Amino acid sequence: MSFSDVSSLLQLGGPIMWPLLACSVIGLAVIIDRAWMHFSTRLDFDTYLKNLKSAQSEGRVKSFLEKFAHSQNPVVKLTQVYFAYLIKGEHRRNEALKREGSRLLAAQDRRMRLLATVAHVAPLLGLLGTVLGLVNSFQAIDASGGVAQPAQLASGIWAALLTTVFGLAVGIPCMVAHHYFHSLTEKNARQMKELVSELDEAFDTGCDLCQVQVELPNTQESSQLYEERT
Repeated sequence: MSFSDVSSLLQLGGPIMWPLLACSVIGLAVIIDRAWMHFSTRLDFDTYLKNLKSAQSEGRVKSFLEKFAHSQNPVVKLTQVYFAYLIKGEHRRNEALKREGSRLLAAQDRRMRLLATVAHVAPLLGLLGTVLGLVNSFQAIDASGGVAQPAQLASGIWAALLTTVFGLAVGIPCMVAHHYFHSLTEKNARQMKELVSELDEAFDTGCDLCQVQVELPNTQESSQLYEERT
């Protein structure tokens, strides 16, 4: 389909097509942004947890975490927080984990409300455009004395239905992407809970805390990143 064909379809659909076009651009931009974020922070959680347990048992947690010093994965970030607060008391550690966990999940969910809004509004705009188009068509028929050729009526209805088709074409992919990205965020939240549970269980067995305490290289960095993203 050429640019002239697209331009003619936009003109046939009427003025509602332009807000729908804006919704499609916004939705596509959010989908690309969130897809890149999830792709760039991907992590094999089972392998990571297995290697972390092995490093903890062998007393090389610090060197293990240094390998992930620049990772923006929320599980890795929470691991760094856990070990940074390991000997500062259970209450302070739990508060730090809750605070950082909320920030990390909020960063994962950034722009999801915008994507959901586009997914809901686009089909409604399309329906509105169709109703307005039908009103105009029947108004033209009424102005001509109530007599209309079938071809003329079909042409008016066809043009009016364009907005519904375009609205659904924008809304459906945005809705699917929203549910997919939300499922990835929920998956990260479950992994973060499992990580904390596994570490709590490991250190309840009486291992030497002083041997595994490490510095948190990116706590401030992650907070700044979250503020910049929001």
